[in-house]
Order: sequence, then structure tokens, then C-alpha cells
Amino acid sequence: MLSKVDWQAKGLQDLGRPDGFHERQGRQVDRLPRNGSSSGELPGLDVATDWLRAHKPLDFMPGLMHGDYQFANVMYRPPAPPAQLAAIVDWEMGTVGDPKLDLALDGAELADGHQRRSGR
Repeated sequence: MLSKVDWQAKGLQDLGRPDGFHERQGRQVDRLPRNGSSSGELPGLDVATDWLRAHKPLDFMPGLMHGDYQFANVMYRPPAPPAQLAAIVDWEMGTVGDPKLDLALDGAELADGHQRRSGR
């Protein structure tokens, strides 16, 4: 499991800045255009960012995170089933931060794909 990698023992201290990680993520969201998306307005973005600031994780344990963990960035060993993870690729967004963000982004991607396929 990626979040279990001892990033300090692997010499990855310079990969990211875990101190203040969630605060920096909030500032990144603040920089998103409020009406510059391809679909127009982003309704609820202010409400979502306020909620995220008020509900930062209490159990933050810095860990290695990919930053773009999704189906397109993993490779599996044949034959399947059962699928066996062989590699995680495309690491340009990798950092030391909150590994739960990878899980959240992957879940959001799955939900978005389901909505597009189902038309909801």
C-alpha cells in the first residue's frame, strides 16, 4: 500500500512539505476560477471550501501520495483475475502529503465516471 511506504527511510524528505499541507490545499482551491470553468459557474464552490477548512482531518499522518491516482496510472500483472498491481506510473504530481487525498480523488473520479455513463 502506497501510504505505508516509509518516505523518510527511502530518502524522500525533499519530495514535499507535509507541514501546512491542508492549509496549502485550501489556498489552491481559493485560486480556482469562480466562473472560468468550461461549463460556466461552479455552484457551491465557496460552500465546499468553507466546509473543507472547518473539517480538516484530525488524524493527519504525512505519507507518500501520488497526486493523480487513477485507473489510467496503474499497471497490472497478467493473468487476471485476480489482478495484481505491478506498477504505479505518472508521478509528476507525487508529493509527501495526506494520502487520503489520493483515495478521495480516486473516489470522485469513479463517481464522476458513473454519472457520465448513467446520465445522472
